Amino acid sequence: MKYLNRRTIAIALALALVFAVVSMSVPSASAVTPSQERAAQTLYELGLFRGVGNDPSGAPVFALGSDATRAQGVVMLIRLLGVEDEALRGGSGSPPTAASQGTNVVLSCLPDPGYRFVRWENPSGNITFSDPASQYASFIMPSAPVEIVVIYEPE
Repeated sequence: MKYLNRRTIAIALALALVFAVVSMSVPSASAVTPSQERAAQTLYELGLFRGVGNDPSGAPVFALGSDATRAQGVVMLIRLLGVEDEALRGGSGSPPTAASQGTNVVLSCLPDPGYRFVRWENPSGNITFSDPASQYASFIMPSAPVEIVVIYEPE
């Protein structure tokens, strides 16, 4: 029960903050309200937010005055669902090595410094990615072996 209540509170805070940040039309950081800062701090303490860096004292810095990106929303959702470790298990683009036919395979990648993720490719053409341009993508495992390539480019 305690776990359910914490998860419910985290979901409510995450949704409130995402809607508040996305709906903000003023890009100035000074437009951020104290309640948004408190919500961001709470989400940070729950492990859903990591911020964009740290200030000189080591406290997290949140870019609440800028629009949330789709990728940031996906990362928050993955953390909220508690599957971040599973999503990141592939390291720097090493997808799972075995899966049963019909299994939903989740892929993730982390570009090396100085590079950015471009897309996932399947040279044999026997799968369809949920979003080939997303660092977090999935596909349904077919009956045949699958070859997956991660494309990076210099920043």
